[in-house]
Amino acid sequence: MVKIIMNEMILSDERSRLHEEIKRLRTQLAALIQTKEQLEYYICPELEARWAGEFGEMKNRIYHQQLSILELKRRIEIMRAALNREKTVSQKDVDQQVDQEYQEYEQKVDEEYQKAKDAEEKQKQREADRRQYRNQWNQQFSTEGEGQESSERKNQSDGSDQQEKEYQEDDPFGGQESDDSSDSGNGEGNSDGQETEKKDKPTTAKSLFRSIVKRLHPDMNPNQTQHEKDLFNKAVEAYQNGDMVTLQNIYDEITVGKEDSGEADESNLSIEELIKIRDRLAKRIDELSSELDEIRSVEPYTYKEILDDPDRLAAAKSELEAEFNDNEAEIERLSQLLSEVEQEMEDLKNKKGRK
Repeated sequence: MVKIIMNEMILSDERSRLHEEIKRLRTQLAALIQTKEQLEYYICPELEARWAGEFGEMKNRIYHQQLSILELKRRIEIMRAALNREKTVSQKDVDQQVDQEYQEYEQKVDEEYQKAKDAEEKQKQREADRRQYRNQWNQQFSTEGEGQESSERKNQSDGSDQQEKEYQEDDPFGGQESDDSSDSGNGEGNSDGQETEKKDKPTTAKSLFRSIVKRLHPDMNPNQTQHEKDLFNKAVEAYQNGDMVTLQNIYDEITVGKEDSGEADESNLSIEELIKIRDRLAKRIDELSSELDEIRSVEPYTYKEILDDPDRLAAAKSELEAEFNDNEAEIERLSQLLSEVEQEMEDLKNKKGRK
């Protein structure tokens, strides 16, 4: 009898440990999912737009310089090859051949420049839309202790600061974001249990989305209903647009009067079933960590180190200016060489004409 009781106690402890581990992994996974979405929808587009603003114009000028250098070299090459065979070639034929060879390249250069400018304009529009959504959210939901008018004034006075704080990337494991520490809405994560109801509720697009991820993301809730899938897709679109009102409505729908996702359904699972859930979550965490590493290893995320460092930013601009000046000197040299080759061609034509 004692042995049976001991075994039951051991199993109970093991089950409790697994529940706690699963809970921790879910929180960690939710942070990773939210970080990936934030990188894709906020940080990378913003970095791309900032990069276009800092370097787009100069890079486009350099691209066109490089195209001019290639064209000049090709003109010289065509005419020099004809001269070596003591043959003449008309300027019209040279123009036609060069234009045909480099028209597609020039079009791609212009397309890349337009793409960079579009990214810059889209980012400005996104920021304006997010400020508008924030104002709407303040008017509808931010009512504790503040009037609508004062809330709007506060938002207008520090709108840019709020956006910077709201959309900056956080350490997904570090728990640095105070608005997310309790986003389950039940006080979880409070160090002393004395947080007010207002602080327990998500108050940014990021914290709202994090809470929704915990309940609706397929990695967190494999047994989604169709309605939950539709809600999550709607939440992703709202988060991408910074639509806090829609996020708040979805959050309210899935949390008001409901327990946190997963725990109630798992209370009677066997240890083997809990282990499977734990292992699935751990595997997905590893996969997402690798995906985040990949995103951070390529453009536009790699722009971040330069854009956020004034010295490196200035150095990068100086390098581009030096490259531009070098290209100008090369264009001048090649233009002079082309004039000499054209004169040789003209002399050959005159020589053949006299014969």
